[in-house]
Amino acid sequence: MRLGDEELEKMIHEISIMGSKLAKAESTYERLVYEMKHQKDLAFINLKGEKMTLKEKEAIANTQPEVSEYYNKIAKAKEEYLGLRHKIKAREIWCDMFRSLNSSKKRAM
Repeated sequence: MRLGDEELEKMIHEISIMGSKLAKAESTYERLVYEMKHQKDLAFINLKGEKMTLKEKEAIANTQPEVSEYYNKIAKAKEEYLGLRHKIKAREIWCDMFRSLNSSKKRAM
């Protein structure tokens, strides 16, 4: 495996940029989850006077359009942040392998 200093610096810079994107993606995911829970709570509150079991109220609240519109948004946000996390991890592994190989070469000299 050959990875020059310039390529290593580029990879480390990419990790830094992706780290910022990861933070934003994770923040978006968390915000969407919170907003969905809020909408679910509002839907549940609107059923306060209805004669139903707790499970029935939860089922109705979970199926409200205001709640269900978040399912795809949350899935996309989670996909983005997990994808970034895996890309960062892959680059970190490459950097670690490069350092390990360089260290072995220096000891061999």
